[in-house]
Amino acid sequence: MALYRKPGLALFVLWLGVACATSPAPPPHAPEPNPRELLRAEVEALQSELPAVLKLQSEALWKSWTEAQSAGDDGLAEREAKLFCAEAAQKVSRLAGEATEPREALALRRLTLYLESQVLARRAAEASAKVAELLATATVGFDGLEVPFRDLEARLAVEAHSGQRRALAQRAAPVLRQLESALLAREAEASRILRELGHESAGAFAAALREVDPAKLAALAEEILNRTEGPYREAMAARAREESKLAFADLRRADVPRLFRTGLVDSYLPKDRMRPSLESALEAMGLGLEGAGVRLDAEPRPRKTPRALALPVEIPGDVRLSIKPAAGLEPFAQALHEAGRAVALASVAEPSFGLGALGSGAPAQALAELFEGLLADPGFSAGLGISEARVAAHVRARALKRLYDLRLEAARLLCDVAWYGAGADRREVCQQAFGRAQGFPQDEADEGRWVFERRVPYASASRLGARVAAGQLEALLVERHGERWWADPRSGALIRELLASASAQSTDEWVSSWAGKGLDAAPLLQRLEERLRGE
Repeated sequence: MALYRKPGLALFVLWLGVACATSPAPPPHAPEPNPRELLRAEVEALQSELPAVLKLQSEALWKSWTEAQSAGDDGLAEREAKLFCAEAAQKVSRLAGEATEPREALALRRLTLYLESQVLARRAAEASAKVAELLATATVGFDGLEVPFRDLEARLAVEAHSGQRRALAQRAAPVLRQLESALLAREAEASRILRELGHESAGAFAAALREVDPAKLAALAEEILNRTEGPYREAMAARAREESKLAFADLRRADVPRLFRTGLVDSYLPKDRMRPSLESALEAMGLGLEGAGVRLDAEPRPRKTPRALALPVEIPGDVRLSIKPAAGLEPFAQALHEAGRAVALASVAEPSFGLGALGSGAPAQALAELFEGLLADPGFSAGLGISEARVAAHVRARALKRLYDLRLEAARLLCDVAWYGAGADRREVCQQAFGRAQGFPQDEADEGRWVFERRVPYASASRLGARVAAGQLEALLVERHGERWWADPRSGALIRELLASASAQSTDEWVSSWAGKGLDAAPLLQRLEERLRGE
C-alpha cells in the first residue's frame, strides 16, 4: 500500500500503540500532531504489522495441515486482538475516504474490508463453531450403522441400489434441518455484527469483500442455465442409463454421486504416480514448481491432511503446496487445482501489500479451475496413461460433472441474490433454482439443503466468475499455442505474465485486460459442449 513515511511520526505511533491498543496521552510539552498525518502514521503502523501476523497465522496452519501439530505460544493471539478490531477498521476506512490516488484508495478499501471480515469472524466465532461441530460430528443412522454426514456423498457413490440411496438421503434430512437452523442463526448474528460495523446488509458486505457485481453475475448465471439446458439433459440422461439404468425423469439428487464415480479410471492414477504426474504436467507448461517459486511438500505423513492445499505464507516469496499422494482421479484433481492456485499466487508481482496479498483471489481461483479442467481434455488424459478405450468415456463423464457443478454454482448465485433481495420468497426461489439446475424435483430429503449449499455468502459469485474466466483463458491459450497448449512451455510464460498484476484488479477487469471484454461464458460453454459430444 502506498503510504508515505514521515520520520517525525514514528514517535506518535509508539505513543498510540497499534490500532486497537488504548492510546496513552502524549508526553508534556509535545507538539500537537497534525490529525491527518497522525491517522496516516497509525494506519502505516498497522500496515507494517499485518503481514507479520498473517505470516504467523499461515505458518501455524501449515504446521497443522502438514504435520497435525499445533503452534507454540508465540504471542499471536495478543497481536491479532490488537489488529482485528472495529477501531482499526474505522481508522483505515477514514483514510480510504480521503485517498485521491486510485491504487491507494483501492488498497485501503481492501484493507478495511479485510479487517472487518476478521472482526466478523471473531465476534461470530461461537455461532460458527456450532456449524463446524455439526459438520464434524453429525451422523446418519442407516442399516444399523452410523454414517458420518461428512462421508455421505462417498457412501451414496458406492451404493448400487437407487432405493437404498434415497433411503439414506432421507435419513440425512434431520441433519440438514439442524444445519439449516445453525446456519440461519449464524447468518442472523453476522448481519447484526455487520450492521454495527456500518454495513447495510451481509450481502452488500460480501459482494464488496469479493469484489463482485451480483446483478451482472446473475445475468451470467441465467445465460449458463438457459444455454446448457438441452445439452445437459441429453448428456445426463445418457449417463443415467449407463450408470444406474434410470431414466432422466426418475433421477433424484441422491443418485448424483453414483453417476459421477470415477472407478473406471482410478486404476490409471496410482498413489505412487501422483507427484511425478503433477510435476511432469507443470514442467511441460514451463511451470515447474521450484522454478515457479512454489515449495512442495509431498511427504505421505500419516497424520497429514489428505486434501491438497496451496498456502501463501508470504507474497511474494513464500508460497507452499501440500499434497498427500493418494490413488484415484479425485485426489489428482485436487492436486492440480491447488497447484494452479499456488502458481498463480507465486506469480504475483504487485509490490503493494493491499493490492498483492488482499482482494478476491479470483484470478488464482481461475488458474486452479483451468488446471483441474485438464482432466476433461482427451490429449492430457491420454498422457496420464488412461487407455485409449477409456479416454472418450472418461472425457464425456468429466465434462458432464463440470457442467453439473457449473449449473449448481449458477443456482447458488441466484439463490444468494434472492436471499439478499427485497420481497422475494427466498425458500421458494432457492428450491426452484436448484431444481432447475439439476433438472429433477427437490424431494423431502433435500429440504434444508439450499441453505447448506449457499452457506458462505456470495462464494458462488467468486467461483462462477473464476470458472468463466478459466474458460476464456483456455481459449486464449489455444489461440496462441494450439489445442495442446498444456505441452508448450510458452503457455507458462503467458500465464505468469497475465497473473503478475491480476491481484490488483477485479475478475472482470483482469479478463478485460487480455480478452478485450469482461466475463463471457461462451468459450467455457462451447468447450464443455464439444467434450460432451466427444470432440
